[in-house]
Amino acid sequence: MRSIFLFALALSGALSGCQHLPAHAGSSMADTDVFPATGHVYRVDFGSGNAFDIDFTSDHSMTFTKLQPPSRGQVETIRFDHRRIREGLYLVRWQEADRTTVVHLEDFARERVYTHITRPDGSFFSGESTLTRVH
Repeated sequence: MRSIFLFALALSGALSGCQHLPAHAGSSMADTDVFPATGHVYRVDFGSGNAFDIDFTSDHSMTFTKLQPPSRGQVETIRFDHRRIREGLYLVRWQEADRTTVVHLEDFARERVYTHITRPDGSFFSGESTLTRVH
């Protein structure tokens, strides 16, 4: 229980001052380190129809492709921000065109990703997945 509280406290501190980012917004919390995912595609599957290929086309732009019905094949390109927490661990956040907000804790060293999603209707989804580099 204490570790969950500490994670929530750290996450809230890292996100304090964050604002919702439209797809065209600039980066306000980016780290100066080179983001390790840039130029690579990763596959994630959080369950409940939340499986994606994520193509990190630059340090602040990604294109994700939905892999499961009912939206299989749907593609969206968004701008994102990232902050290095430690070597190989990054806090990544963005807002999608439909106003869905997403926060990931991406652990490239351990090949894990944790997601926290708030949908436009206010519903919330949390999940965990292997972070598999496709290429």
